[in-house]
Amino acid sequence: MSPILETVSEFATEPHELIQTYGQEPAATIAARFGRSCGAVYARAAILGLSEAAAPAWTPWEDAQLRAGFAADIPTAQVALIIGRPHSGVYSRAGKLGIKHASTPKGWTNAEIERAIELVEAGHSYAQIGTILGREGFPARTKSSLQGLMKRTGQGKGWGRVWMPEEDELLIKAYRDNASLTPLRNRLGRSVFSIRWRAEYLNLRGTHARSKGFRLGPDWSEADEARLRRDYGKIPTPELARQMGRTRAAIFTRANILGLAHEGRQRWTSDHLAALRIAHEHGISLTDLAAALGREVDALHKYAAKQGLAFGRRPRRPAPPTLADILNLPEAAKGEGEG
Repeated sequence: MSPILETVSEFATEPHELIQTYGQEPAATIAARFGRSCGAVYARAAILGLSEAAAPAWTPWEDAQLRAGFAADIPTAQVALIIGRPHSGVYSRAGKLGIKHASTPKGWTNAEIERAIELVEAGHSYAQIGTILGREGFPARTKSSLQGLMKRTGQGKGWGRVWMPEEDELLIKAYRDNASLTPLRNRLGRSVFSIRWRAEYLNLRGTHARSKGFRLGPDWSEADEARLRRDYGKIPTPELARQMGRTRAAIFTRANILGLAHEGRQRWTSDHLAALRIAHEHGISLTDLAAALGREVDALHKYAAKQGLAFGRRPRRPAPPTLADILNLPEAAKGEGEG
């Protein structure tokens, strides 16, 4: 057996270390230990059903790769694949580091590009994305400008890479289980055409029952949209999501596309605004902040972006802080400094 096949065999049959470390260490660190690529680590983790509760802290090596890739005008989707981070997460980190990609179009911010990539990965059309960005306070963007942006970033391109055994296994599993194909498109940097070609090569053509397999949930029917128009803002979003058999993110995204306003949306008080700034400065996760403020995470993400505050992916605290806890953080930090 060749050294390469021995490595693949060990990686596939000895998953204990991957199970213990995935989500706790950066993918690049795990990949170096196994002698595999970050894409292979992600694919194997997906096959094993592993997930990241919160992204591990960025390492100096990852930051160095990010800076070098941005300066050398390497497509950011390729940079994300090399270091093993989500494409949108690369722009979130770049915003924190205060760097811009060499080919960033004039007038575009890292926060806006991050959000556009998130919407592309969620399966929205360019026309829909332009509308959503406008509603969220970003500049109005045309279909052609978004197409140009995605071409520059390399979103969805596979760069002619050979398919790895882990990728094949993940594709076969997706077709067998009628699961989402999104991981192959996004985290592995594969295009729709690349996936279609590989599925045919593996004789998987026609076995994926979901006609729009890249989407995580069922299609929206006219009846579904009618009910959403009727109940959105009148029934709590978590309960409405449960009744409709969808995620809260799916409810919120569809309501945004339809231009629906949440009637129960809270006004921003001075305490809430102060908590937003304090949480950003003190490393509070967006999820913990949303719980403390009693707000939807997606809505809070949009509002923070409008204020120029990029939270990125932060670990949650064992004991979620209250609004009072967050407001007291500056005094607590001051007391520790004096002590």
